[in-house]
Amino acid sequence: MAPIFKTAMLLAVAILPAALVSANCIANILNINQAVIATGCIPAGGQRLIRVGSSHSYSIRATTSCGLGLTTTQRFINGESVASGGRC
Repeated sequence: MAPIFKTAMLLAVAILPAALVSANCIANILNINQAVIATGCIPAGGQRLIRVGSSHSYSIRATTSCGLGLTTTQRFINGESVASGGRC
C-alpha cells in the first residue's frame, strides 16, 4: 500500500468520529433553586434566543466546546443562570 494512501486512510479514520459528534450545545436556563425552567439547542460557536415562559428571554452564546453565557448586553434576573446539558 502506498504511503500516501495509508496516510489518507488514517486521517479518514481519525476524522470520522469527530464528524459524527453533534455540533450543537444544550443550554438549560435554571431558576434560583437550580431547576430547569427553559432549554434550547445552541449552535456551537453561535448564539440563540431562549424564551423563559412568556415573561422574558435570554440571548445565549456557545463556544465551540459548548461553554455557555449571555451575550454582552444582557444580565440574568431573579437568580437565574445557564448550565450546559451536553450536546444536541
